[in-house]
Amino acid sequence: MAINYNKILKEKEKDINKENNERLERCVPLAQKIIEMIAEAKLPIGTLADKDGKMKEEVNKKYSEFSAEVLALMLQSNLKFSERNFVWQLVLQPIDQAKEKVINSLNRSFERANEEKWGKDEMDITMGDIHDVLINIGK
Repeated sequence: MAINYNKILKEKEKDINKENNERLERCVPLAQKIIEMIAEAKLPIGTLADKDGKMKEEVNKKYSEFSAEVLALMLQSNLKFSERNFVWQLVLQPIDQAKEKVINSLNRSFERANEEKWGKDEMDITMGDIHDVLINIGK
């Protein structure tokens, strides 16, 4: 009797896809809610520590309160412990994607401006080239 490995692999792939879809159904709404909560919480950003490098008391309090809300939401949603990091990957995904799009666009614009201005690759621009542009900015 011959074993059909392709059939076995296809069935296993179906199971994996089903499991992944179920995980997304559980985790995406939770991640979206956390994103909303972050926006609404107006958590402190920028300088979070005092001059000694310790988190400022009021900052620590805000983040602790926010963390408690997120933990309660995770508990209510029956999130699996193994999915905790996946949810945070989903939370960061739109930020990472938007950042990449903006940074790549700015880099392309900068490269194009360099080529227009100097007609050379960024690696060939000299300090003198930069100096000349900066001097002319003030005029």
